[in-house]
Amino acid sequence: MKDIAGISFEKAKLKLSLSGKKSSCAAASLPGTEKLFERTGSFSFTHRGITGPAVFALSSMTAHEGIFTQNPAKLTIDFFPDEKPAAFEKRLQALILKNAKKTLANFLDVLLPKSLCGAVIGLLEIPEKTITGNLTKQNRGAIAQILKTFPLTVTERNAGEEFVTAGGVDLTEVNTNTMESKICPGLYFAGEILDVAAFTGGFNLQAAWATGARAGSAAAAAGGVA
Repeated sequence: MKDIAGISFEKAKLKLSLSGKKSSCAAASLPGTEKLFERTGSFSFTHRGITGPAVFALSSMTAHEGIFTQNPAKLTIDFFPDEKPAAFEKRLQALILKNAKKTLANFLDVLLPKSLCGAVIGLLEIPEKTITGNLTKQNRGAIAQILKTFPLTVTERNAGEEFVTAGGVDLTEVNTNTMESKICPGLYFAGEILDVAAFTGGFNLQAAWATGARAGSAAAAAGGVA
């Protein structure tokens, strides 16, 4: 990952596949099941993985799923989400004909950031000095597939770098008109102590402000503790 750290895409489709065989969360996938999550948006490669709005959204969607070394998630990235596979492969073929004298490394530079080309070639297992015009039909198909389903394995979340944390007090145990606990009268909750987690973009801040204002007003009026 360190070799491609810093590369960003304004728009890509990320698909995350999770197995339920070894989930660490009782409420997550049942044994033998598989869940698929996807999000289209911007993201960046880092020296440890990936980050950005699309990644934050996927992380939120899978907050209660177990992702760890013994139960990794499969992630694929579509660098050209606005093109269907057949249309992209047709465009790729036209580009190959147009750049038939280039080496594979120089040709991929037409489609991708230069520093990402080496990683793609490594996955393709095609010599980087291969002349584009000499690529076989199988080679061309493999290139199209890797650019539409670039594979990564997710083994963990970066602990300590959370923007928002899932979990907390169950909303069914709270009177949402006053934010007072239904179990312990006189106790009020607000913000991320509640089991509320939204996509990034100000929604979680708004939830904190709104529940905080409501809890504070209700607690002050009732003489309780928030």
